[in-house]
Amino acid sequence: VGVWACLPWLATRLLPIGEFGEAFAALEGLHGTAASRAAFRRSTMLVACLGVHVQLAAGYAGVEYLRASQSRKNALIEGVANEKLSARAFATGKAARYVARVAVPYLLQR
Repeated sequence: VGVWACLPWLATRLLPIGEFGEAFAALEGLHGTAASRAAFRRSTMLVACLGVHVQLAAGYAGVEYLRASQSRKNALIEGVANEKLSARAFATGKAARYVARVAVPYLLQR
C-alpha cells in the first residue's frame, strides 16, 4: 500500500503534470460551449491513450530488435574466441554457417 500511496507524489515531482494541466485548461478555454469542451476532452483522452499504446508497442519492438541484433552478432563470434582459426577456415567454416543460419533468413524476412 505504501508504494502505491507515494506514486501520485512521485509523478508530480518527476513529470510536468502541472504544466500539462495548465496547457489543457488553456486549450479547453478556447472551446466556447460545454458540448465542445466535452468533445475536446474525449478527443484528448483518445489521443493520449492511443499515444501510450503506440509508444509502449514501439518500445517493446525496439528492445526486441536490439536483442535479436545482439544474438546475431553473438552467433557470429561464438566459439571463435576459444579457437585459433586461419582466415580461410573461419570463412569457410564459421562465417559460412553463420550466413546460412542467420543472415540469409534475416534478409529473406526483410
